[in-house]
Formats: sequence, C-alpha cells, structure tokens
Amino acid sequence: MQSLVRLLFAVSLLATTSFAADQVTCKSRKDLVDACFVIHGRVYVSNGTPLLRIWVVGTHHVLGVTARDVADDADDPLAPAHLLRKLGGNQRFVFGDFEVCPFTKESVGKMQFVSVQSVKHLVPKPYGWHPGDDALPAARCRRVE
Repeated sequence: MQSLVRLLFAVSLLATTSFAADQVTCKSRKDLVDACFVIHGRVYVSNGTPLLRIWVVGTHHVLGVTARDVADDADDPLAPAHLLRKLGGNQRFVFGDFEVCPFTKESVGKMQFVSVQSVKHLVPKPYGWHPGDDALPAARCRRVE
C-alpha cells in the first residue's frame, strides 16, 4: 500500500512538473528591466548564442531569447514548449505575435535579451521560404490557332 502511495505521488509530481514547464511565468520575475510587450516577429534557431532569436518584422532589430540577462545560458531559453515544438529543431521558422519580457534595455547595435511569456497566431514556414513563395503563379494563356 505504501509503495502504491509513493508511485501515485511520483506520477502526480511528474505530471505537475511537465504541465508547469509549458507555462512560462516571466512577468513576475524581479530581474526584468521593463514591462512585457507584444511584437510581431519571426522566431528561428540560429547559429551562435543565443540559439533562439526573434526578428521583429519591419525592423532590423533581433531579440535573443534567454533565461536571464546574459546569453551564456541560452541552451534553456524561457519560451512556451509548444513554440519550441513548432520550430521542429532548426527545420522551420515561425511567424507570430510574441509577448516578450526584457532582461536588458533596448540599445542600438546590440541584441536585447528577452523571455517569451506567450505566443499567438503562429504560422510555421520552412527554412528558405520567401514572402512571394505562397503566391499562385500568374495564368499564362496562349492563343491557339
């Protein structure tokens, strides 16, 4: 009976841990330098540190997704697990609306470090995709005589 209680406790602990891992709670962290904000961007896996980055659409600004204010811990970025699964390793990049929480101030010429609190409207695309790739080719008609 005691071993059954231990087993049930271990299973419930594992279930709670894996559920909590998918819920990112960045907003309450004390090491944030400003309030969280929403951007429309493209998240991708990059070579270098931090590994996970978000390009803010319409700008030259790139955010580095980390777990604190330095890039040396970027192997374990704070981001929702379903976003990381959508990336498929380095097979895709994902467009969407990202609520990010800043660990560092925005500075010209430097990557700002953030965590990802939440995501919406995710659209995965394969690497190498360009905006015109989804357009249908123009109909080509020839006059047959």
